[in-house]
Amino acid sequence: MKIIKIENNNDNEFVFFIKDVSFILTNYITNHCSVKYNKPLINSFYIPNFHDKDDNIHPFNNELKGIYKKHTDILYHKYLNLLEEGITKEEARYILPITYLNDLIISFNRNELLNFITTIYNNNETNREELSILATELEKIIKTNDPYIYSILQNKKKNIKDFPYKEKSLKDIILYKEEKRDILDREYGNDLLLSDYRTCINLIMKRYNVTYEEALSITEGLMHNDSKFKRKIINYLIRNNDLDILSQVNYHFVYDISLNALDYMNKKNIIIPNITPIKISNYYIPQEIEKDIFISIIENNKNMLEYFIKEGVRDEDLTCFYLLANKFTIANNLSAKDLYEQSKIYCCNKSLKEIRDITNNMIKKAKQATGVLGDFYGPTCAIEGYCIEKNPCNMFDLHLEEYKKLIDKYDKLDEEDTIILKKSR
Repeated sequence: MKIIKIENNNDNEFVFFIKDVSFILTNYITNHCSVKYNKPLINSFYIPNFHDKDDNIHPFNNELKGIYKKHTDILYHKYLNLLEEGITKEEARYILPITYLNDLIISFNRNELLNFITTIYNNNETNREELSILATELEKIIKTNDPYIYSILQNKKKNIKDFPYKEKSLKDIILYKEEKRDILDREYGNDLLLSDYRTCINLIMKRYNVTYEEALSITEGLMHNDSKFKRKIINYLIRNNDLDILSQVNYHFVYDISLNALDYMNKKNIIIPNITPIKISNYYIPQEIEKDIFISIIENNKNMLEYFIKEGVRDEDLTCFYLLANKFTIANNLSAKDLYEQSKIYCCNKSLKEIRDITNNMIKKAKQATGVLGDFYGPTCAIEGYCIEKNPCNMFDLHLEEYKKLIDKYDKLDEEDTIILKKSR
């Protein structure tokens, strides 16, 4: 890893070029600052130093690094073979290890940089070699370029407290549910039945500058007099792109997603929570890759992992054997506005199939829970009547018909008598 500070005219901003950053570190950075990717995927992987269970350099570190290097070479050449067979890059990437390297351009203001480095120390992330190197190098740059911020950082480091429980002891009491879960949390979802109602109240509060109690009274009165009141309000919000109100309606989703899909979403600037423990046996099977070939790659990778475990390599270093196909469970809060915007991108027939399937499932559950709002989730062509791709897919005409039906459905509401809201105190 190499870090270069890029000069700029803003005294309150730090911009860095970081060369050769692994997926693990890329994901960590993406959730803390603005990131630009600057490198296509090539045969370049992070080869970590391997440590024993006591966190000392493993006595056979060099031999293990050589074995791992050969392992990444094999996986990369299998990736190239898949491309030659006509598999898309997005699908072929599932077989790659998460140690493949990116070049990044990242930017922080002074406070963000201070908090970023402090977070690494707070969470004891320095056990991960790459993060330790990153924190150390950024500290050196701050010491030279901003002594004041450096002094604050040193004080913050003195006040850091260890987490009161040991992580390994927690594993004994955490119960992982293996049964198939509902993507929309049931208890949280029950409250969403009122989401249309809350949206109407929030809009009236904003538009007419009234209190919550006044907006509640107005809403109940209008709903009593007009059975289609909620539909008219939601239609107004969507058609006029007045989406800020939808930020106050939230969904809580729980689902499994692969590391490849996570990386795809990171590059679209979709913020994803930190990953949870991953089971090496839990993985996504891409449809474009022949199943027998894919399972063979998974099994070979698993055998290599077991060899390193027998050699006594510590858990932190074993994460380099995760492939982009490996899945983890994510608990994610999305506002109605976020789901609306993401559905336009990820319900598109040209998006990554795994993400498209997840998003469609989220929308299906949201529609069951939220009523009127659910009508407006879907790909851009079905919701707004146009395609953002230069070459639309073969579903465009069908989705365009769905859009016309949606518009006709809600335009009929506008033909009815308009209700004039009057502010009353």
